[in-house]
Amino acid sequence: MLFCDGARIRRLSVELVVVGLVSVGLTMPAMPASVASAALPAGASKYQPLADIYRVADTRPGASQKQYTQIDAQTIEINIRAIPGVPATAIAVVVNLAIVDNAGSGYVLIYPAGEALPLASTANCNVAGCIVANMAHVKLGTAAGSEGKVRVKRSSGMNADFVVDVLGVYLPVDPTVAAGAVGGGRFVPLPSAQRVYETRPDYGGSGAFGAGETRLVALRGSNGTGSAVIPADALAVVVSVAAINGSAGYWTVFGSSQSVHPDASTLNLDRTGASTRAAQAIVRMDSDPSIKVFSQTGGNFIVDVVGYFTGASAAVSTDGLFVPGVPQRRLDTRNTQTLAPWNGSTFEFTVNAPSAASVAAAVVNLTATSPWDYGYLTAYAAGTAKPLTSNLNISAWPQTIANHAIVPVSNRGVAVYTFAGAHIIADVEGWYLGTPAAATLTKPANPSPAEVDAGWILAPQMNVSLPVAIGPDPEIIANSGTAASWTWKAAVSGTAHSMIFGHRTSHGGPFRYINSFAVGDVFFVRNVVGEWFRYRVMQVAVVRPKFSLLEAILAFLPTGTMQLIACSQANGAPGGVAYRFVVTARMIGVGQTPG
Repeated sequence: MLFCDGARIRRLSVELVVVGLVSVGLTMPAMPASVASAALPAGASKYQPLADIYRVADTRPGASQKQYTQIDAQTIEINIRAIPGVPATAIAVVVNLAIVDNAGSGYVLIYPAGEALPLASTANCNVAGCIVANMAHVKLGTAAGSEGKVRVKRSSGMNADFVVDVLGVYLPVDPTVAAGAVGGGRFVPLPSAQRVYETRPDYGGSGAFGAGETRLVALRGSNGTGSAVIPADALAVVVSVAAINGSAGYWTVFGSSQSVHPDASTLNLDRTGASTRAAQAIVRMDSDPSIKVFSQTGGNFIVDVVGYFTGASAAVSTDGLFVPGVPQRRLDTRNTQTLAPWNGSTFEFTVNAPSAASVAAAVVNLTATSPWDYGYLTAYAAGTAKPLTSNLNISAWPQTIANHAIVPVSNRGVAVYTFAGAHIIADVEGWYLGTPAAATLTKPANPSPAEVDAGWILAPQMNVSLPVAIGPDPEIIANSGTAASWTWKAAVSGTAHSMIFGHRTSHGGPFRYINSFAVGDVFFVRNVVGEWFRYRVMQVAVVRPKFSLLEAILAFLPTGTMQLIACSQANGAPGGVAYRFVVTARMIGVGQTPG
């Protein structure tokens, strides 16, 4: 029999909350010495923004933007060189791809026409109703009949429409003229990301956007350098943006000379619980160093400047020229481990460029899936100090989310850090020329906790901090005033389902206030070798004392669960033995000392 001692029988829904400061910038060393003296790689190109964001494809019924060919039920093909203002020599394109009207889960990929379907993705949805946008760099097709074209394909069985907006293109440089060195169109990263706009009053902001509001954002650095952060004749600016705790709707970042926001979106929020999202954008620069931001439904917003594309007055160089490639998957932790990496884990990968010695930055599509908890990913040059910024934010659970990132590269490649733990996927879309950073630090060791028994529980919600004793008869063990567990339910790990019991009204009643738990609360368990594990409450319930009923609660959760159990009356109050109050939680972190 399951012995006793808890509250409301109702099953509570999960409320997902993002904790802490959202940071979406990019820290990146300045590109060092020019690579002009080396042989210029095939495909080296300079950036040219379009005069306006151009919507080239919208697969929703009734949409007017239909400049594409339907290849099959899941695939369309777009001739980028047929877009007004795009030169016939264009070899790569920058687009914003949005998934809309999604009725299931899956992904959408944009890739060069005429190429075999690569193992990669551009944007992901893991729940019905998801609306998400992501920027991508795409090489144009070169095979006969596919010249200048790209294809957009949704995964098999995915029922969704998608929208493609074109931001700009890359044009090849002439290697016979100045060895390919040019002034304008090269990417120059800032030494560190500059936060130039913040609406949250707690962080010095002027207040949230109203619905339908457009604001002018001056690109002045927070370090007091003013508009000199961006040269006056820069062609475009690269920004990382985030909408924070907003309502379902879209945001558009666009050039300051446009009086009306274009029919396009940079970032989307939906009704799936993801109220905070980040995105990256390349925005055409006009005569003044500023951009505009439009919000459909209002909310808080931040803008970080990552870098810019040079104008005609810049010194000639090959540093910052872009080399596009077919998307290549360079990291997927799902291939090396079943459980998602723990919080605080770091993984490294190489860009796989023909000449790694001339790669200063990579264009990467980062994806997080199967997260342990809300958190973020940070990508940076492997073997260098990890910046205090993020490239992708995880704001719901479960969630699969992607974000475009321009990431610095070292002679060891790229490192990706997961704050709260998640599977990490990295697809490389191309790279920028320059000299890689020097890797001077060793790779951080990843957490690898032991899979041993629980030894202590710390639960402030019920004022409990006491040892966990283990044996074949927990009721007898708990009579000593400790928490208790069966021998076969005491292991604490990412794959185990564990149970800890305690009395409520007798033998000191350590679990008397178990009914104080609410969904979203966090408690801690330490194993017998001293490692701490963190759990988040997903459900509280009152059930009859049967193992089958307890385990049925776990049907909606993965492995790595913990149930706290005590005797209860039917209404969840202490003083009865016919029911059990059950707090069901999932593991969200390892090695995190309470404090």
